Amino acid sequence: MLDLTGSLYLGLRHPSAGLGDWDALTTGVPAALDRSGAVQSLAARLAELVGAEAGLLFRSSLHGFLDVFSSCPGEAVLVDAASYPVARWPLAGRRCAGVPVRTFPHRDPRGLARRLQVLRGGVRRRPLVVADGFCTGCGRTAPVAGYLAVLRPYGGVLVLDDTQAVGVLGRDPGPRAPYGHGGGGTVRWAGVDGPVVQVDSLAKGFGAPLAVVAGPAALIERIRARGPTRMHSSAPSSADLRAADAALAVNARSGERLRARLLWLVRRFRRRLTDRGVRLGDGDFPVQRLEPTDRQRASAMHAWLCSAGLRSLVTAPPCRPGAAVTVVLTAALSASQVDRAADLLARAAEGSVGRGDGA
Repeated sequence: MLDLTGSLYLGLRHPSAGLGDWDALTTGVPAALDRSGAVQSLAARLAELVGAEAGLLFRSSLHGFLDVFSSCPGEAVLVDAASYPVARWPLAGRRCAGVPVRTFPHRDPRGLARRLQVLRGGVRRRPLVVADGFCTGCGRTAPVAGYLAVLRPYGGVLVLDDTQAVGVLGRDPGPRAPYGHGGGGTVRWAGVDGPVVQVDSLAKGFGAPLAVVAGPAALIERIRARGPTRMHSSAPSSADLRAADAALAVNARSGERLRARLLWLVRRFRRRLTDRGVRLGDGDFPVQRLEPTDRQRASAMHAWLCSAGLRSLVTAPPCRPGAAVTVVLTAALSASQVDRAADLLARAAEGSVGRGDGA
């Protein structure tokens, strides 16, 4: 079975034999009390990678979002209507407390400006704007510069979930290097400065199950002092820290080569399908979607592909109509595996799968 459902984009797996030994898996103390040199160094290096002044480590992006929002209790929140659910879950408590939480149209700075004007007519609060750095549903980065321009008169802060982009996108993108360089994520890719707090899991691009919250030093210090999960939850484990450290070492040594290979595989995959007349979603990001259809047919195609030896996904992002068979490519795949996946997807898309007949 060829499994194209995992998001280890650079192919980093961190087998236990490569992580070395440790005296204890966890320290047994809350994250707020864990100020070891390894934790501080890793947080600083990750902040530098993504272009931020300072950073804090968390067990997951959910822990990070909980502490970001809890540390800014009075601020109104505006959320991109198609943002990933993890950033939304911690906002339920804010609604119960009477703090304004509103949505704005997906990737729409003008729509955000209209919502802010309405909000300004009521209670005056500094806004937090929450969005994904990269949307895998429509294959586009957030308009970071546009959001920051809209927020500037309000003294607001942009909170980006950049989990998808970290490790893949980076600074100075161009026609020959659409991912850019360095793997620092969407803010680096956009080449902008401003009040941005990034909440980034390393579990995808870097294959390490922990997260960093990075941003302006004053805000990060506020989160360090007030964040409830840091007081009541453990820090990332020794294995997590070793995996993240190893990922940064690989990124520094071989990241450009891995991203170049990933791009080559994605473009090979897309060319093989488009040559057969199969339509795909936009872009060269490693999450690739067939043309949307109804959920019943997409599910039938998914089932047929599984029976043919390819494990895929059915996705229905809120920013796109219908449902689509989706696969995730990684730098660890071989060209023959990518070709096999493309050929099977072409058969599923070209045939009568899900239309009442056989494949």
